Amino acid sequence: MYLSISSGATEIVLSGTSPVRGCTYFPGTAQQQRGEWQPVTETAEVNLSGTAAAIRSTENSLNALFLLAAQRAATGVGERVFVNYKPVDGDSVAYRSEITEGRVVWSTNPGLRRLGDTSPFVQWAVIWTRAYWWEGALAEVSLSANGQAAATGGRTIYNNPANGNWVQMAAAQVAGVLPTPAMIEMTNTAGASKNLRKLFFSLNAYSDPANLTHFLQGEARLTGGSTATDASHSGGQALSFVLSNTTTAFAWTLTAANLQRTRGRRAHILARFAGTSGALYVTPQIRNSAGVVLWAGDEISIGPLLYEAWKDLGILPLPPGGYDDAYRSHLLALVFRGTGVGDLDVLQLSPLDSYRYLEMPVPGVAVANNAAAVHDGIEGRTYVLEGSTRTALPTSFGGPLMLQPGVLQRIYTLWQIHAGATAGVGDAPIADTASVRLYYRPRRLTV
Repeated sequence: MYLSISSGATEIVLSGTSPVRGCTYFPGTAQQQRGEWQPVTETAEVNLSGTAAAIRSTENSLNALFLLAAQRAATGVGERVFVNYKPVDGDSVAYRSEITEGRVVWSTNPGLRRLGDTSPFVQWAVIWTRAYWWEGALAEVSLSANGQAAATGGRTIYNNPANGNWVQMAAAQVAGVLPTPAMIEMTNTAGASKNLRKLFFSLNAYSDPANLTHFLQGEARLTGGSTATDASHSGGQALSFVLSNTTTAFAWTLTAANLQRTRGRRAHILARFAGTSGALYVTPQIRNSAGVVLWAGDEISIGPLLYEAWKDLGILPLPPGGYDDAYRSHLLALVFRGTGVGDLDVLQLSPLDSYRYLEMPVPGVAVANNAAAVHDGIEGRTYVLEGSTRTALPTSFGGPLMLQPGVLQRIYTLWQIHAGATAGVGDAPIADTASVRLYYRPRRLTV
């Protein structure tokens, strides 16, 4: 057996490093209450023999680590403290579980707590509370992408759902038995530095990722408006419309095949506007095939001026009738009102098996060519990585992106930049590319 408590460069081995002579430890089993896994409190019985100074030093080091753990649990910042365990000392991987508090309790047997002898023998109960999970070594996930076979080392995506803004992992790629946070490394390969403003991540694990069509082209609306043609539009076209203090609705078909894949699940709807001007507002709706409104979301402002921007139109159910695998086709409607003009390019239906959104204020954070924006859900941090230098990004919204074990899944990614006064360059250029790498630690309940 191998057992230690560690934080950063500090590690206290409880299974045999002097003055520790050995210990007895059996991992506790996590329990659920009202469907939520609970932290585990457990004890290692540790035997020590050596000088009084060495024993006291080991105790002080353990208590210092437990103080770090309590501070991290209370504030959410600072070093993380882990218990590391291998059932067999020769195992290649030690699993770890994060500690939130701990203490050292000396034996109540007078013969096992004396420090006056030359080489005293003492016994402790080292008690800690840890997370309900154990996680293994960091591993890179082999990813495929649009037209690219599975591999590690990075897969290319585009800032356009129609051109391939996703990476996919096979079912066997995510081991373990529990959802686990991902570390996503997105390297700028657009050929120039970009001022990153927004970053969207969406994970699809349970809406048939390999077959779901997750986007709708603006020009594919059923009726109304006109079609604008431009090479900067997704597919070369967009829906163009003019409003003069009027209300106008456009609708797109949600096919029966797609609804049978989503089965009543929910999705964020992200819209790329190739340009708008004036005061415009939009309300998303779900309608049946006869046009009857079944669900309506909140009205969203999309004015007064946007040039190539991604806009979050809220969360919608697909469709609103709950789980079922035999839905017929429905309609997604966008009801616009106000005065102005707009070009609606493409809509992305972003599944919510896990969702992450990062936003930086104008002018954004510079990401040089070949530098990476990193969302590290494992350690709870986001930053720009250039060489070995990290530049912190603001706190993101939505919690860590959680990979699901043992299922095929996809991650969709979109981003928005701040182009400033650069002529002819918008804030959501569809030709921009990035290379995505993905890392995780497999999680399990027992070791």
